[in-house]
Amino acid sequence: MKPALRILASLLLPLILGLPAAAVKWAPIEPAHLAAQDPRIDPDADAEAVFWRTWVTDQMIGGRQPQNIKEQYIRIKIFTERGVQEHATIDLLSAFDKIRIGDLRARTIKSDGRIVEVPGRSIFERTVAKTGRIKVRFKSFSMPGVEPGDIIEYQWKQYRDDYFSQYSRLYFQRDIPSWEVSYHVKPSDYAWERLGYLMSFQVFNVRNEAFREMPGGWQSITVQDVPAFKSEARMPPEDNIRSWMLLFYSKRRKFNPDKYWSEFGKAVRNEIKNDVKIDGSIKKKAAELTAGLTTPTRKIDRILDYCLNHINNIQHDRSGITAEQLLKLKPRKKPSDTLKQGMGTGRDVIKLFTALLNAAGIRAHIALAAGRDDFFFNSKFLDPYFLNRMQVAVEFDGQWKFYDPSSPYLEPGMLLWPEEGVESLILHRKQPFFHKTPTSGPERSRVHRKASFKLHEDGTLEGTVEMIFHGHMGVSRKNLYDALTPEEQQKAISEEVQERLNTAEVTEVEIRNAKAIRGPFTVRCRIRVPGYAQGVGRRLLLQPAYFQMNVPPEFETSQRRYDIYFRYPWTETDDVTIELPKTHRLERASSSRPFTMRGVGKYETSLEQSDGSGLTYRRSLRFGDNGTILFRSDAYPQIKRTFDYFHRQDNHVLTLTRKPAAD
Repeated sequence: MKPALRILASLLLPLILGLPAAAVKWAPIEPAHLAAQDPRIDPDADAEAVFWRTWVTDQMIGGRQPQNIKEQYIRIKIFTERGVQEHATIDLLSAFDKIRIGDLRARTIKSDGRIVEVPGRSIFERTVAKTGRIKVRFKSFSMPGVEPGDIIEYQWKQYRDDYFSQYSRLYFQRDIPSWEVSYHVKPSDYAWERLGYLMSFQVFNVRNEAFREMPGGWQSITVQDVPAFKSEARMPPEDNIRSWMLLFYSKRRKFNPDKYWSEFGKAVRNEIKNDVKIDGSIKKKAAELTAGLTTPTRKIDRILDYCLNHINNIQHDRSGITAEQLLKLKPRKKPSDTLKQGMGTGRDVIKLFTALLNAAGIRAHIALAAGRDDFFFNSKFLDPYFLNRMQVAVEFDGQWKFYDPSSPYLEPGMLLWPEEGVESLILHRKQPFFHKTPTSGPERSRVHRKASFKLHEDGTLEGTVEMIFHGHMGVSRKNLYDALTPEEQQKAISEEVQERLNTAEVTEVEIRNAKAIRGPFTVRCRIRVPGYAQGVGRRLLLQPAYFQMNVPPEFETSQRRYDIYFRYPWTETDDVTIELPKTHRLERASSSRPFTMRGVGKYETSLEQSDGSGLTYRRSLRFGDNGTILFRSDAYPQIKRTFDYFHRQDNHVLTLTRKPAAD
């Protein structure tokens, strides 16, 4: 996808807003901008936005129907031929689920000041997808006669019916440098204010900028010299890094965080009290499940197993529920409805689990958390927007333990990785409060890989491979494969191997536990790799670390802008045995010394030779001790050196020499 399309798509999907009829004229062209030969912000930029201006407003149509309108106006200075290729063709989302655009205009301003308009007949609309009644359509056009040194600009209005800009993310930083980015916002003066709500703004990763009151009820914010946003390997969530703002309606209250979250928690607890209500059927089922059990742990485990195995989460791929079946389902207003139907949404399952625990005499509480795959939540932000995940918190033995019965592949004692190590708001009956969820150690999320090979004298490697994935590694694998047919699963495994080893032949693929509630995700297959060992004269060059063959370095750039962030702690262990060809012998077997990362993990390899015809290679990597998975950007040189060392050791090559004929 072209950068221009990525930029526009990021704005025009669920976050799309609109603008009034205020900005309909072209802004004057400054001669200095036309004359500019070099980028202002990034010396290597192929193009930079002179400005990106957005007007946003909410309104009521006929006093009843909300409508959001957004007008965008972008002007781009082109510096190179690559900039021409990347920005001269534009694709705008023109229709999608009550979204439409109009008043689209575009033109090229040549470096000598001549203007070339884009005629209406040159704008094409096409359907790129259709699902039921919803069509996804784009308007496409090419900017005429663009050359380095020119300026291109275009503007359009976008309308979205039945929508207000509640919780809209508006970005200052995109994947093109911008000399100026501005938002002009006009809130609705009708429905929200009648209910006591006012439009609010929260700016993230922007310094010393604030909204200014403008005539006509508009509020404006402008940020200058915004660099392009460029992704880096192993970085925190994008919105935790780049500059943006959240637009939302809220009641203005002057609370300190503790008081705000306490009142919010009590309000939510009161709102959902019927959702976790205990009635006769819940009591009966709880008694049935816990009969003969005396400890809280055993009762919790029994109820958890029941919810995982007998209550279908209709939002999960594993459910197999069709769209037609979903339409026929009756709404579930209380836990007994979910129990009776044997299915429900993820939150229905969580509420049923909570009700069953309470009916069994175990005090359980709903808890709300923010996922750290999206944003690192801070409770100083007094709005519940980020608390969009639900858990169950139980206190016993002086500790709080958290459960998620809606996620079928989790191992006992684990949450989904975005919900581990985060502040969770426990809706306690006396006083709601935040408590940090535990982070699973590296021993919980592990992959154990085993291979038994025979190396032929022509360098072909042939044998069997087994990979066993536990914890978060297993969950991610199951979520990837559970919706695939057996044929699709086998094809995916083959393609994964061939992406790394393009000559590989993969057969006899066997996958276990792809949809199992319990048990690690396991792959077994037979591998044949012609040319795995490289022949050089009388020698074969062999890399014993089969599972790391052709794996690129973890960090390839010498410089780093953002912090380094690993999703969760993990462990890798490899056992590779290779029977050597009788025609060759190993010149020398050696192992690297263990490498210990103090307080973080350990890397270790070993190589053993047996009876002159075989060798065994073992490798282990443990990373993330004590939940250490986030590192400051200034630690990058050390982190890179560490992983570069791993990469060099993984790519260590052994030399096999052809034996003399007399041997």
